[in-house]
Amino acid sequence: MDAVRILVAEDNSLTREMIVECIAAERDMRVIGTAANGPEAFVYLQQEDSDVLILDIVMPRSDGFSLLERM
Repeated sequence: MDAVRILVAEDNSLTREMIVECIAAERDMRVIGTAANGPEAFVYLQQEDSDVLILDIVMPRSDGFSLLERM
């Protein structure tokens, strides 16, 4: 079975790294990318297929709701 592909969009670098570390401990999950804001996350979503998006709602430049609308 393929690993679940996860994109993490979180502007706080410490929180983002903590989420990535937790996911790395799981055999059946893999982080395909991280983003610090909505536009960065949107670029990843256009380039890579992900199964799950962990999305912070309050981010600079574009919030999580705006990203969801663009998707």
